[in-house]
Amino acid sequence: MVLGYDPDTITKSTFIHHIASGTLGGAVTRALISPFDVVKIRFQLQSEAGKARRYRGLFQATRVIFKEEGVTAFWKGHIPAQWLSMVYGGVQFCAFEFFTTIVHQILPHSRQETVKNMTTHGVCGALSAIVATIVAQPLDVLRTRFAAQTEPKMFTSATRAAFFMVRQEGYFSLYRGLIPSLVQIVPFSAMQFGSRSFFEAVWIRHGLKPGNFSEFICGGCAGLLAKTFVYPLDVVKKRLQIQGFAAPTVSQIRHYRSFFHCFSAIWRHEGFLAFFKGFKAAALKSSLTSGLVFATYRFFREQFEPEKTDSGG
Repeated sequence: MVLGYDPDTITKSTFIHHIASGTLGGAVTRALISPFDVVKIRFQLQSEAGKARRYRGLFQATRVIFKEEGVTAFWKGHIPAQWLSMVYGGVQFCAFEFFTTIVHQILPHSRQETVKNMTTHGVCGALSAIVATIVAQPLDVLRTRFAAQTEPKMFTSATRAAFFMVRQEGYFSLYRGLIPSLVQIVPFSAMQFGSRSFFEAVWIRHGLKPGNFSEFICGGCAGLLAKTFVYPLDVVKKRLQIQGFAAPTVSQIRHYRSFFHCFSAIWRHEGFLAFFKGFKAAALKSSLTSGLVFATYRFFREQFEPEKTDSGG
């Protein structure tokens, strides 16, 4: 099974198979990496400096959260986060398969090999991420609100949180941080899907057999590489998503007027390293997430996909 359209093989798989595989893969991945996500968000949102910082290291933060809030705190916001992963995963992989198919139809027959290369997968990965982000953004905002709140909790369910936000802050509150989300996700997904294809080619070139394990390794390396470059944008996005949030949170909430104001305010008041708050947790989480997403997508697609036939007849 090759990720994206494979001109050398004809399958009877449908977009329903792609959506189902991406959705189930997203669900499994989210359940496993939720603790890393909560710790990462806590680091990103704290605006204190020096000794005033509540969380000072990955293991220290884990101990503090566990001691003060219990083990369930590592799955705070898990329901909206789970929906986010399922919706995002299903839409993204379905869109990716669609875009790579379109590329195959547009390119001349003699250039069919192009759909396998790094550039094409990078472009199609970016386009599919745009579609998935627009669809799933409200769930991402809800996930961040849940992960950020401390005790006593303001929101107890995603539905109540959504209605409250719409009533108090308007419909656009569900799309807070959309611009930095798109600015972040386009280069991230381009690098993630493109470099994954590159790492897979290197894997095969060394005589190793492709499969679920190779997807995990290649996808993990791709996720780490991509996250390193776009991480500052993720910090800005999280800060914008909790604007208007009056409940107790881990952050001293500042008022940011725009994406650029938020970026410059963090730079002035907290310094360059503030853009990499929580990076260790994020790097670990991104590697595991990316590896698991590709591996589980391949696994579930193989379960759904009918027997392949050679395109040469």
